[in-house]
Amino acid sequence: VRLIMTLARTVNRYGPELLLRLSRGLPPYGIPSASARDVSRALRQLSFHGLVARVGQHGWRVADPFLSDALLSRPLSGW
Repeated sequence: VRLIMTLARTVNRYGPELLLRLSRGLPPYGIPSASARDVSRALRQLSFHGLVARVGQHGWRVADPFLSDALLSRPLSGW
């Protein structure tokens, strides 16, 4: 999990927080310090690297269900 979180941070500074939010079913656009444009860009970048996947037209999820489960044991902050 630590390696994936490092990769997510390398891809985009909001990457780790987005992975944690999506694994908990929280809306990705709820990050207070990020604009909608920043979050949208981060989601596209994470998707390109295979970390998240689209669900329908407006939804997102962590691409790997095992990773999603493992992320549930991590605190939401601190990445």
